[in-house]
Amino acid sequence: HFFVLYFISFIFFSGRFPTTLLTQTMSNSNSKCDFRDLNEQLLSAVKDGNIELATSLLDQGADVNFRKHIEGVWGAFTLEHPINAALSKENVAMAKFLLMRGAKISAEQGEADWRGCSSTTTALQQILRMSSAKDDDSLLQVALSQSKEVNLPDVWECHSRRTDERIVTYPIHQAARSLAVRCLAALLSAGADPNSRETSRERGYNQHSAHQHSAYSALHMVCNRKEGDEVAVITAAVLLLSRGADVNSRAHHYELEKVEKSPEAAEIDDPLEEGYEAEVRCIPVMETPLHLAMRSERARLVYVLRCWGARTDIPFIRGGRLLLYAEGEEALIQEGKKTSVLDLTSNPDVVRAFLLQFNPQLFAYMPVSTRHVIRAVLLAVSKAECLPKELLFCVFEFL
Repeated sequence: HFFVLYFISFIFFSGRFPTTLLTQTMSNSNSKCDFRDLNEQLLSAVKDGNIELATSLLDQGADVNFRKHIEGVWGAFTLEHPINAALSKENVAMAKFLLMRGAKISAEQGEADWRGCSSTTTALQQILRMSSAKDDDSLLQVALSQSKEVNLPDVWECHSRRTDERIVTYPIHQAARSLAVRCLAALLSAGADPNSRETSRERGYNQHSAHQHSAYSALHMVCNRKEGDEVAVITAAVLLLSRGADVNSRAHHYELEKVEKSPEAAEIDDPLEEGYEAEVRCIPVMETPLHLAMRSERARLVYVLRCWGARTDIPFIRGGRLLLYAEGEEALIQEGKKTSVLDLTSNPDVVRAFLLQFNPQLFAYMPVSTRHVIRAVLLAVSKAECLPKELLFCVFEFL
């Protein structure tokens, strides 16, 4: 007890220990406040588009990857970084400046409400939305020169009494959906996975206990384009195929078919209320890129897919019951109606393309190995001068 009292008396009368401790605490607190103020000022400068002020703040120690996270009630939040703020304003000059100063393309912007509905997007996805609109890859190239994180997912969720939905998409899907060929090439060169799938799960229309599910690869998205420049469609498809996209992968989704309600259920619109009847029927569909091209009646695309090894024995399936797959496995449809590939169209041009009748205009889109074989045959025949052109075309069809 004596030693304890002596020690306390020494501290009290000398004032050294408390003063030192208080000084250090205040110093650390002021330091944190200073950096927090700098980061907040940086975020404001970015939103105002003031590059000079942003440069000064970064030189003073502001964090270019400052994460502003504001908590709300019951799990609600808002989240952003300086790079997200610049991209939200579509300020390309500011975005390039921040990227050169070390801003991460994985920086997230997002929000959520008290129900659990939320969305998050990365800076890379924001860049792609801007770049894909005009297929201008200048900003994307700056981003990829700083980082190769090109397989970062975007997640969107919605939860309510009527529905629960979750969508996961990847940067390559944005470029493929927009037919932004330059952006697609840049992503693939940086290591984007050509076989990654955009997935959607939803508790919705058909019955409140069932979950719809869809999964598309970038190649499916390209082949599903019913409109748009045909050259861009074919170029995008060949880019994906040359980087290892699976030409025979199967996409699955639901088609909605409108149905009439019974008179008893006409006034019931709450899916959880007894007696509810949906206004649409969800019909599962499973198809390959070749099926999509046949249904879109893109003859040249059909020809290119066949040259790249698209199988003709995989049936198009509609109806039945979709069995959800485990991660990394394809789904299955039970008891669905199967349709052969040739029965998907009556267009004579598409049929000819499916049968691989030679088209010299599409030579550049063929696989490299096929082009080498055709060149070898051409050289041999041209030297021998023994085969008519018609017979040579038959040889090409066989190849």
